[in-house]
Amino acid sequence: MTSDFSVDMNEYLPLRDVVFNTLRQAILKGELKPGERLLEIALAERLGVSRTPVREAMRKLEQEGLVVMIPRRGAQVASITEKDLNDVLEVRIALENVAIEKACKLITEEELGRLWVAAKEFEKTKAEGNLVRLAETDVAFHEIIYQASDNKRLNQVLNNLREQMYRYRVEYLKEEQTRNLLVSEHEELVKAIREGDVQKAQDIYGYLPIEVQKIISNETGIPLEKIYGVATFYSQFTLSPKGRYKISVCLGTACYVKGSGDIYNKLMEKLGIVGGECTPDGKFSLDACRCIGACGLAPVMTINDDVYGRLKVDDIDDILAKYE
Repeated sequence: MTSDFSVDMNEYLPLRDVVFNTLRQAILKGELKPGERLLEIALAERLGVSRTPVREAMRKLEQEGLVVMIPRRGAQVASITEKDLNDVLEVRIALENVAIEKACKLITEEELGRLWVAAKEFEKTKAEGNLVRLAETDVAFHEIIYQASDNKRLNQVLNNLREQMYRYRVEYLKEEQTRNLLVSEHEELVKAIREGDVQKAQDIYGYLPIEVQKIISNETGIPLEKIYGVATFYSQFTLSPKGRYKISVCLGTACYVKGSGDIYNKLMEKLGIVGGECTPDGKFSLDACRCIGACGLAPVMTINDDVYGRLKVDDIDDILAKYE
């Protein structure tokens, strides 16, 4: 166990709570790795305490899902599954869409300046390779957006989730491709908020699942059916995540009779998803529409702003390859 953490005896809390907070932060920040064994004796010696507060802290960490007890092996840091990561990101993205919409209208010039500085600080930190520090700069960037939303209840919800998200934030920042994508997303988001372009800003993140609608309803007191009505009425909201490349296949009459149904089926087979879903890597999402006003090019599909007409099933592989 080589992780660099220590107990803070300056906290005015019972020792068991001090140990709990210390271990919890070490797990959330990735200083204690997923799957790492947690030995009571070693932790007690490391923190300079007896085994009793360590044992009590382990029980609380198990209740939070941060630690699991393995028969005949003892405690270890809970692993992070792909579903865990996706679930947390779904909640974060959807709540941030609400904050972004408010920030586009309310952000001040001073806050915009700090947001730009925070985006550049993230880019600078990325080059240093310190994931914990990088996660902290990412948090700082998004905190400015939350504050600019001027919604205390929304900020409370996001702050309650922040520490839980921290662990997963460090995890997904391990991928270089993700780090590079976030640099460009931050810059695009600053520009969209500066211009007050809600649609563009929300497109960067993208959707509002029913689980998050329930959270918003509980925290704001707005009936769930009203939130759902808004989310399904306005085009800027969707109920499922969207990929970087949004594929839309026209299934209107003119396109359908010329084979767009076969195109749609080929895309589902090729991408391994059904309509309304996003590929696990977040690259492609697939939807159907009824008409895009290009009947003379039937069958038609779009990928973001690119339009492809007079399609054949055999064209799909080559088209998708352009976005690899």
